[in-house]
Amino acid sequence: MAFARLATELAALGLPLGTQGYDALDDTAYTVDPESLLEGLIQAERVRRGLP
Repeated sequence: MAFARLATELAALGLPLGTQGYDALDDTAYTVDPESLLEGLIQAERVRRGLP
């Protein structure tokens, strides 16, 4: 189900992901620090808008 959702979202961006691509996906477990991610996204948006 997650692969189908990913394939749909990538297709909407113009990046089709065929069923053969499923085997190429890395199944490595990872964790995301939400606070660090949010800070990075905010900083990237500030840079994009030319804000200090």
